[in-house]
Amino acid sequence: MISRNPALAVILISLCACAGSAPPPPPPAPPPVPNTKATVAAPLPPAPKLRLPGNVRPKSYDVLMRMSPKSESIVGKVDVAIDVTEPTNVLWIHAGDNLELVTAVIAGRGSARIERAKDSEDFVGLVLDAPLAPGSYALDVSYRGRLPSRDGRGAYRQEERGDWYIYTQFESTDARRAFPCFDEPTYKTPFTLQLEVPGDQLAFANTPEVATRKNADGWKTVTFAPSKPLPTYLVAFAVGPFEVVDAGKAGRNNTPIRIITPKDRSADAKYAAATTGQVLTKLEEYFDIPYPFEKLDHIAVPQKGGAMENPGLITYGTATILGKPDERSLRLERGYLSIAAHELGHIWFGDYVTTSWWDDIWLNEAFATWIASKIVEQLHPEWDGAVNRAHSKNGVMSNDALVSARKIRQPIESRHDIVNSFDGITYQKGGAVIAMMESWIGEAEFKKAVHGYLQRHAYGVATSAEFLADMAASLDEKTKAAFAPAFSSFLDQAGTPLVSTELSCAKEGPSLSLAQERYLPSGSAGANDQLWKIPVCASYPGGTSCTLLDGKTGTLKLDTKTCPAWVNPNAKAAGYYRNLFVKDANAQAKLLANKKLPPNERVAVFGDLLALVRSGQREDASILGQASAIAQEGDRHLLAMLAGYVRGLEGHLVSAELAPKYRAFVRSTFLPRAQKLGWLPKKGEDDGTRMLRPTIVALAARHEEALAVEARKLTDAWLKDRKAIDYDLVPTVLDAGMRTGDRAHWDKLRAEAKKTNDRIERTRLLEALARAEDPKLAEENLKLALADDFDRRESITLVFGVASVPKNRQLAWDFVKAHYDELIAPLPPRSGAGLTYVAGNYCDAQHRAEAEAFFAERATRANGGPRTLAQVLEQMSLCIAQRPAREKSVAAFLGGLK
Repeated sequence: MISRNPALAVILISLCACAGSAPPPPPPAPPPVPNTKATVAAPLPPAPKLRLPGNVRPKSYDVLMRMSPKSESIVGKVDVAIDVTEPTNVLWIHAGDNLELVTAVIAGRGSARIERAKDSEDFVGLVLDAPLAPGSYALDVSYRGRLPSRDGRGAYRQEERGDWYIYTQFESTDARRAFPCFDEPTYKTPFTLQLEVPGDQLAFANTPEVATRKNADGWKTVTFAPSKPLPTYLVAFAVGPFEVVDAGKAGRNNTPIRIITPKDRSADAKYAAATTGQVLTKLEEYFDIPYPFEKLDHIAVPQKGGAMENPGLITYGTATILGKPDERSLRLERGYLSIAAHELGHIWFGDYVTTSWWDDIWLNEAFATWIASKIVEQLHPEWDGAVNRAHSKNGVMSNDALVSARKIRQPIESRHDIVNSFDGITYQKGGAVIAMMESWIGEAEFKKAVHGYLQRHAYGVATSAEFLADMAASLDEKTKAAFAPAFSSFLDQAGTPLVSTELSCAKEGPSLSLAQERYLPSGSAGANDQLWKIPVCASYPGGTSCTLLDGKTGTLKLDTKTCPAWVNPNAKAAGYYRNLFVKDANAQAKLLANKKLPPNERVAVFGDLLALVRSGQREDASILGQASAIAQEGDRHLLAMLAGYVRGLEGHLVSAELAPKYRAFVRSTFLPRAQKLGWLPKKGEDDGTRMLRPTIVALAARHEEALAVEARKLTDAWLKDRKAIDYDLVPTVLDAGMRTGDRAHWDKLRAEAKKTNDRIERTRLLEALARAEDPKLAEENLKLALADDFDRRESITLVFGVASVPKNRQLAWDFVKAHYDELIAPLPPRSGAGLTYVAGNYCDAQHRAEAEAFFAERATRANGGPRTLAQVLEQMSLCIAQRPAREKSVAAFLGGLK
């Protein structure tokens, strides 16, 4: 045990020879420590494939690390209590390529030879001269390494407004970049951390600080309480000149809550401090299990997207958790609360009970997605949670239609698969399937089953099989046998069901004939013969009826004596399936126009109609023909969907000859509403109107130069006074103004981007610059992407922005081909998969062939690259296949306009 031995500080200082506020880089490696017991060096056997062999298991860690935000040096010592289950002379552990192991000693057995496996997943072998017998041992490893400043993995440094900080991001496999460890989620053990840091810096970790000792060199040693059992990916710490906001206490155990911010940003934590406790309280009420850790710190991290559920020290990107206290932001309010509910939901699904391996990561992420929606809806029912879920499901179903789509529970065969598992299939599809199952068996029954599952695996790990068995055990006899097979049918195969329906009104009563197959878009190479066990519920005037469609066909009897005037085969939009009315080609359109349906059901119907257009079973004209009615009705959810659909036609489906008629159609459909909305909010308007404005006015501004001119005037005002534009509307106004702006306007935005120290503002300005349609300005944007004016992690957005402008996409594609290696060089290692989307803007065979040839080998070098490339190429193929028929339908509609 090293956690409370002051002499260990001397060991660490001797390893790095560092003093003062910023230690120098580590010295050259010392000569290997001789193993006095070894007589013949045992050869290193082949490294494991992807996973550790499992014959050595950690029981606890004591970790001491010395670091300063102002230096890239890190040195440390790790004591691990281990159990050996079978004789072995090699102990395999993980250590990133940024770490150098200096010594490895097994108490009572002496030193081990340290050998890093070649071409492996960060495996390091600790080789002994004779095998260890099964039993318990103490393994001590000392090491040193580097803290990167442009790679947000592991432990890393981040500069913010002239100050330096250290943060961590260990999920999924990057704890090994901070200290040597058994870096797999199944190894869940207590951790005790000690951090040696400069005396003027604050340090935080998963658990409360229990002691601080001043050192003679001006540094201090901060000791943290031993943690509950954690997997390595949930260990976290932070060091820097932070500010701390007391957010009070909440929950059954009066858990203390703090918001930790970079220097001079504490006032921006007002909203997070006021609302986090509410989320925690609601989660405890649902799970009926008190918050299972000692404290709850939320820490704001610059240059970070999303958040990470480290128990006791949850990390958030600054844009997610911080906002100017004198400017109300719907984006911050709704975004933060949703993400906080997701991350805090992980405390139970992920931290308290952890997935055993990455193929079951849906147990963490899908459940956090599902519970977050539930909690936010309880706190704010006026935020249209059910509609948001319908939108989310529509989005992920589009991805799930690809043959290259993952399963929710996808076997993990490579590190690429681990990276790919954190996608919409895991989060949104997984969450939607959970919601469907909850709706099927009943909210109370589902809640009881969830509670039982969590209690059975408290502070442990679990698999999908254990989850399904535990859940089923809590259900009534009627659903117990069907639950696991139905759930598994969605977990273990990719794709979305297409349920075809036909209403029959016979003497014995009305019913729906049902048939299922896999939904596939036109041009897909997939087979549609998959089957699911689908909970199908249909609503109609006066009632709802349900059945389990567990075969190719089935029948759903409706609990009404009269033939219903309408039937919606996806009641509450709860089912994870598309719907097709077999005989009535206008049925979806009629449902879409049916104001008796709640908004979430109409959004789901609109999604089905869009999907049927992509599959060739309906035509674009069937949607375009309803555009005027949707615009006149003014339902913001449908209007926003319509605007997104119409905007998407412009790229590939509207010919140059028909561009004037398309422009006239957009103006007649959206301009009246856009002019009524205007760029600036009106006093007393509701939140729904504020959220609709960016979509509608931005689309209209593409075809009404007066709105673009006004956007440039507002931009000029904003450059002088940040309150001149509503905070949430700033990116939309900047983009609209720059789209047809000139070089002088571009110069102003570029100068402001260079000047500001606000990362959010800088990102908004760079994104706006990239919207310029002038090809000469597009070329300037691409040059700027390679310049040293901005961090490449920020300036890369210029490339994607240029590629999104149809007339400039060739410039962007040629630029990527010419400068690919130069573009990704300053980015984190194994980056670059996202650049395949630059080619994905095309819809022709030639560019598809170019993309495949260019990225085929390069994609293998990027984390998750092969699947990303496969999906981009498949989307291009589908666009190519669908384009002739869809172009014809759009042309027929536009051509018929006066």
